[in-house]
Amino acid sequence: MSEVVDHDPDPILVCPDCDEPGILPRGSPLGDLDRTDDGDWYCPACERGFDAPAERLPETHVTRSGLARALLKADPDEVAADE
Repeated sequence: MSEVVDHDPDPILVCPDCDEPGILPRGSPLGDLDRTDDGDWYCPACERGFDAPAERLPETHVTRSGLARALLKADPDEVAADE
């Protein structure tokens, strides 16, 4: 029997100001290192506090070279098969 693999990633929580995913909830050992009392969350990357994190899909980093890389970076409207 084959295993079903879910390829749709779940959204991750990120800083609403700088979009970094390494945010910390207040009350965690590292989340209370900043000197501000702004919000329930803290972002070490931009050193800001905020009440509610944003959500986004995780970035995927696929390493390709040559033609495969060019096709991944190409505008889909500019890549077409010859008819």
